[in-house]
Amino acid sequence: MRVEEYKVSKAPKGLKESWPSKPINHLIRPFAMSAQSYLNVDGSLSESVNELATVLDHFNPELNYAEKLNAFAVESAQQDDDEDLEYSEELFTEISNSAKYFVAVPERETESLVNLVISILNYSQNFLQLTSAFFSDLIQQTSSAAQLNSKKRTSKLISTISNLTTVFNFVSSAEYQFKNSILSKILEIVQFLETPAILKPIFATEISQLVSFDEADEQSVKATRAILSQLSELTFSFDEKKSIEYLQYSILNLPSPTPELVESFLIKNFNAKSVVDLSYISKLQITLPTQYATLLNDYLTSPAAEFSAKSQTASFPLINFETVIAKNQTITFLNKAHTVKSLSFQEISELLAIPQEQVEIFLVNVIKGQFVQGKIDQINQLFKIYKVCLIVKPVELQDWLDIKAGLLKWKSNLKDIKALIDQAQKKKKTANN
Repeated sequence: MRVEEYKVSKAPKGLKESWPSKPINHLIRPFAMSAQSYLNVDGSLSESVNELATVLDHFNPELNYAEKLNAFAVESAQQDDDEDLEYSEELFTEISNSAKYFVAVPERETESLVNLVISILNYSQNFLQLTSAFFSDLIQQTSSAAQLNSKKRTSKLISTISNLTTVFNFVSSAEYQFKNSILSKILEIVQFLETPAILKPIFATEISQLVSFDEADEQSVKATRAILSQLSELTFSFDEKKSIEYLQYSILNLPSPTPELVESFLIKNFNAKSVVDLSYISKLQITLPTQYATLLNDYLTSPAAEFSAKSQTASFPLINFETVIAKNQTITFLNKAHTVKSLSFQEISELLAIPQEQVEIFLVNVIKGQFVQGKIDQINQLFKIYKVCLIVKPVELQDWLDIKAGLLKWKSNLKDIKALIDQAQKKKKTANN
């Protein structure tokens, strides 16, 4: 039975303007959060309903779904034989409850068949609610089905991510609650599969295009922030920088970031092995807790031996100081390497307060990290420096405080100016009256 291609004769209700006006036959690109996506469908509503029923009946022999769905057809005296059948709203409710029948459908057919369900549900006035309910049930049924082995379950859930991505791309950003629920379902699957690397293809999407919210809607802000935090957690193991970006966006673009969120952002910066230069944090308009500001200042300004000693008495249970000390050693080394053409292993050992036999491993790591270019001379115990690729320019703690004070004063001045403008406009309006 061939179920790869379907068609819809007209644009279903409820979609944004990007729905194609002519029959289309484009395959979906899984996981690509693009501006527009296409359902691989080709046919009238009644043909789509019959096709869905036929396929589900084929894989569920006792179901008799075709007869059940045909009962929802509405006959009209004015309807010509060539016109598409009309259906009552109960048809769409029934189809939204059909996820339990998809367990028996082979994984190679699941994605196309789910796309067909989406195309049918788009004729309903309750498209968003019914689609959300269908996918919630589909994920639950697939995740818990005893008859599915691990490989089949994984394959089905991955295809569901592709279906969800298609729906995500269809709907206008104005439907931010629905888009957030769809994205949450994708993350739910990824978390269940314990394979966060599946998320890699969506990294090409701008965060502003990925999440939607209304600043005036506290619940939507809360939901969006939860999604960004979950994305950050899921991606940290394989893309530290992207993980940090999600939290940074949450802090800078959503209203009223909590102290806990800022703290989580700082912790991830310290624990990220690939993020050595943390001086950029000083340029962000966020309030740093004093203890973290002090730690950051020490990290950026203290030489390796001094910072290592200070770390012994630091109390930050969620920060991996082994990583932080190693990054501080890199900064100390780069600051020195920037001023000379070569360094002996003994000089590096003394500079970083590490045993001389560990120097070569350290050099290999900073070269791999693309922080410096050079040549390791094992015979002469020398490192020849060709290029320093990262120069960290520290900002002193007091400078940070001055910057923050200046920003606050600037905001206050703008507020005063706005008040004066409003006052002048009111006077002008009164005079005109």
